[in-house]
Amino acid sequence: MLDKFDSFKSLENDPKKFIEDGPDIAPDEEDLNQRVDDIELDSEKYYQLLFDKTKIEFEEKVNNKPDAFKKAYNFALELKDKHDDARSVALFHVISGSTIDGMKDPNIKKFDFEGEDSIAKFIDNL
Repeated sequence: MLDKFDSFKSLENDPKKFIEDGPDIAPDEEDLNQRVDDIELDSEKYYQLLFDKTKIEFEEKVNNKPDAFKKAYNFALELKDKHDDARSVALFHVISGSTIDGMKDPNIKKFDFEGEDSIAKFIDNL
């Protein structure tokens, strides 16, 4: 490992040489498995960021627009009647005015509904 580091360090002062002659350090299987594990762990952060972004977009679309807000409220009621698990869906809380903070809540089981009940699609079309 030290040899790879030394060859890397010797090239760091010359970026062109580094690109052309840089050390070929291929990750071993253990390193690749760790990277896969890291990606899975980061999916929580991804969905929380997506939740926050969607919430901001929704608020911008309904702010001072009573018709849009009423449309969203009615859609939330429809989803609640149609799906017993509506409160376990993160984006449901965006359109229902809930204070639940997205994916951080332990009762949240999924991000959005699929198909015609997709809240993300509803918000895009508002």
